[in-house]
Amino acid sequence: MKLPTDSTPTFYDSKEGTVNTVCLCDSFENLKDETKVAWVKENKKEYQAKHPELELISFSKALELSQQADRKKYKAGIVKEITEERFDEMLNVLPPDNWINYSTNESFRICEDLTGELSNFYIRVFDGEFPNHKERFFTVVMPRDTQHNRLISMAARQHEMEVK
Repeated sequence: MKLPTDSTPTFYDSKEGTVNTVCLCDSFENLKDETKVAWVKENKKEYQAKHPELELISFSKALELSQQADRKKYKAGIVKEITEERFDEMLNVLPPDNWINYSTNESFRICEDLTGELSNFYIRVFDGEFPNHKERFFTVVMPRDTQHNRLISMAARQHEMEVK
């Protein structure tokens, strides 16, 4: 089976926010009732009759909707304060990825992603000027390629900190 293209007809479950399966053709122009559906025995017509709750949309749209649903489900972008113990536990549970450690701030991502797009990040920052600072710890779900400086800025902004 070829990988789906942006225009591959795709069955999308809007209730669950997930891609269900794809039709084995490259576009809606080539879609027929007899077109095979990936990973099942039914053709497109039979599969639609069996699963009327599913929408048939392009793969690019289904992926976009699925990613939006994941961001909502995992509350992506909301920075939550955690304890130092939780931060240390997550640093040691799996090998950290994208680990950046400076004297006044640190971040890493858990190497096992939540979804194809989203990961758990953990952040340590100094709030205030040294030596009168407070060390604070946070977690946030973000796309796996989120940069360290953005994570630090998000924590500072959402928790009204003075981060140097």
